[in-house]
Amino acid sequence: MANLATHLRLQFSEHCPPGWHTDHEVKLLSEQVGRLLGYAPQVDVLLERDDRSRRLWIEFELIRVDPVANHARFTTAHLFEPQAPGDVFLSMISPHVAVHHRNVAANMILAMRRLGMAAFQTLLLPYHTSAGIRRLRSLSLDALSREPFDIPAEITRVLSVTLPALQSPAGNIHFAANIIEVLFNVYRWNLQLQTDAGRARWGQHTVPCFVYDPRFRHFAPARFAAYVPVAPPGDPAAAGFPAGMTVEQYARIAGTRPIADSRRARRHLAGNLAMPLVTPDTVPGLAHHFERWLATCQDAVNLPSTAPQILLPPAWF
Repeated sequence: MANLATHLRLQFSEHCPPGWHTDHEVKLLSEQVGRLLGYAPQVDVLLERDDRSRRLWIEFELIRVDPVANHARFTTAHLFEPQAPGDVFLSMISPHVAVHHRNVAANMILAMRRLGMAAFQTLLLPYHTSAGIRRLRSLSLDALSREPFDIPAEITRVLSVTLPALQSPAGNIHFAANIIEVLFNVYRWNLQLQTDAGRARWGQHTVPCFVYDPRFRHFAPARFAAYVPVAPPGDPAAAGFPAGMTVEQYARIAGTRPIADSRRARRHLAGNLAMPLVTPDTVPGLAHHFERWLATCQDAVNLPSTAPQILLPPAWF
């Protein structure tokens, strides 16, 4: 694992985008506070703007059984030495981490925001299977240098989820950073469309692309599921269940092109979050589930003349 983490750190430096620079294994607490607490959390990669206006604290979670431990270290450190403005904690978790541990860590991000931190969790090497990550862990640095990693895509994901997709005085709108955030949105859209107020506020939209949650057999418009409001650090609105977008929030911002563009949402979910894009007739049983669901909300959703597209959670989820 040490070789893989080292290789990723070196590759992030080699592919650092213009206007940014990197450092590795950086301690973010003062020496005095570290001695006081008895621990000094450090980040795998510090990605910093050249003008020092923004620093991303990037943690790679490759095999950790319980990655929330790193979240806890940085959160408790924040209580003693608060995160500076412009600093952002970002956990990148690979498919090798067990799904329940990954989801606990993703929900811990909400607690970190409630305590005043700018924090996100996203995917790391999402196009690799758990077995593939195990294989990579066994390789030497020399062998890893010959592997076809798409590091620019990893960095694109980092910037896509930590930089606002739409800025608002009440809080910024970000692309969903991980699969559980997307599925929270699917759940909440269906929950709110069961109410008269939610139906009225949503109205009726032509929807070419949907996200599917196989656990509940729910679908929701991709352009709704792809975005998450992130309230200013410390604002109580930063947390809550179900977390994520609401019909009311979406209706207020739906006139803005970045949110209303289904293609932009689809590109993010398929490209950055590795969600397979299919049509209902290509997956056994999917067309049946889609038709049954659509019958419950036909007054809210119009289909285009072409076959609808469906985004699924990755197989490892």
